[in-house]
Amino acid sequence: MALTNYAIVLGLCIVVGVAVTLAGDEPQTVAMKILVAPLFWLAVKGLDGIYRRPIVEARWTVRAVEHAVLQALVLVAFIAVIAWRPDRSLADLLLSCGVMAALLVPYRLFELKRNISRLRSEQALKR
Repeated sequence: MALTNYAIVLGLCIVVGVAVTLAGDEPQTVAMKILVAPLFWLAVKGLDGIYRRPIVEARWTVRAVEHAVLQALVLVAFIAVIAWRPDRSLADLLLSCGVMAALLVPYRLFELKRNISRLRSEQALKR
């Protein structure tokens, strides 16, 4: 399990490094963005550890919704840092973060609803 996590983080760092290099970022910016990739992975794994898979109960709870929203916001922050360019204005960055959040939060809630429905149907089949 630990080796899998290291492989995922290493792969994420490589993908981020190649993508931002191809986008034309300077070497210092590439290095900064590569260092953000492990922090993103830690944030995702940390949320999973804090919330301990709240959808196992197969019902809507405040914790399940909070977990889904926070996962979406962590992804928004990661994408914002990776997509950041020195020539972008703060207003442009905030607008793009707002648009990403407006798209990702409902998607994560829809995904949560789908997972809960799937778990309920599996539980009904077991009965």
